[in-house]
Amino acid sequence: MTKAAFKKFWAKNYPETQPINYVFRQVYKNRWLRIHSLPDAKRYADTEEEYTEILARQNQIISDLLPIDTKLSIIINFIDSHNPLFQTYSFLNLGTYIDKAAETVYQSFLINGRWQSNAFDDILVQIADDKIRAFIVSNSFLISPYDGGMDIIFPNEALKYSFKTKYQAWLSKRVDGL
Repeated sequence: MTKAAFKKFWAKNYPETQPINYVFRQVYKNRWLRIHSLPDAKRYADTEEEYTEILARQNQIISDLLPIDTKLSIIINFIDSHNPLFQTYSFLNLGTYIDKAAETVYQSFLINGRWQSNAFDDILVQIADDKIRAFIVSNSFLISPYDGGMDIIFPNEALKYSFKTKYQAWLSKRVDGL
């Protein structure tokens, strides 16, 4: 996806917000679901086994959402300029987005790819370690891993509820879903 194609896609499909992942759950709350990456809502991995669990859960969920070889874009809103991902992937500079409420400016980048299980584990681990902030865009979903789990914006509430049932063991026990 080019910069112009992304901006057009975003304006058409998500006009209520900017491509800043932590605001999606507020804007699209009826289609939002949070799934935790570690048992008991633990946020950060301390062991290799916990990293394995994070990657297994996140790859399983994304594979349930996106068939193999589905086109996707990964939008990165926060990354250090010395991050090794710049040597691994081809980044397209999307420009800046401003979260006025948080008074924060994000320099955003786009990576184009196709979904394959475990193909983006390096990105998922950096998100889990809170080294970068990023989300996945497909034609139907916004998939936003974070340091503790994954927020998903579904195209409709029915699909959200089917995933809520399927992944009930990995959901928050809190009423607000956080």
